[in-house]
Amino acid sequence: MQITQHGQYYQIVNVTSQRHNLLALLCGEGETAGPPVVERFPAIAGVEREFLDPQELLKAVLAGVERANREHGRRFRVRVLRYVENDTPPESIYSELAYRLIVHMIRERSG
Repeated sequence: MQITQHGQYYQIVNVTSQRHNLLALLCGEGETAGPPVVERFPAIAGVEREFLDPQELLKAVLAGVERANREHGRRFRVRVLRYVENDTPPESIYSELAYRLIVHMIRERSG
């Protein structure tokens, strides 16, 4: 897994021989200004696979963020979530990706 920052977005990519998952999050800490915006990157050309369910993916991401917040005593909130619409299922993998992204942000901010 690789975590990078692109502007205000933190992105995690999980690529193996059989899997490809990308998750980008724009988060704030302590903010509660409405539900997250979900944005899809276009499908990867040449990959024949059903599109991920955005509602299930959002549910998984929010569960991962909540777990990281609970374990680390923080209050990160997702403002924008980005993903590739035909990445490898199941959507539940995004819970772990979101968890790892938030833990990375916490460690980075803790110095």
